Amino acid sequence: MRAENAEQAAQIAKLLAHIQELEARLAKDSHNSSKPPSSDLPFKKPPPKSRRQRSGKPPGGQAGHPGATRALVGTPEQTVIVPLEGACACGRDRAELDVEVLPERPALLRSRFECV
Repeated sequence: MRAENAEQAAQIAKLLAHIQELEARLAKDSHNSSKPPSSDLPFKKPPPKSRRQRSGKPPGGQAGHPGATRALVGTPEQTVIVPLEGACACGRDRAELDVEVLPERPALLRSRFECV
């Protein structure tokens, strides 16, 4: 009977070690091991992204803040017209199309082309 008790105690110790190993394996995820994030369990809630409290102000610049936008120039020093390249949806080469340059603002130019 003592031999049987010793055998059972050894088996219990072995099973407890195996249970601890399995629980340690279950506790691992992508944050504390080299496992990829896709292997994380779906029911585990992710930690909050930020613990900062909201200030209640709207995002962006606040009212009364001076802007830092560059002013448009009436007569620019240089104007670059970019030629049309590639094919149109109908298959014609865009370089062959008639282009009319339309001044939208003195500093900005826009091209308009029509493909028939």
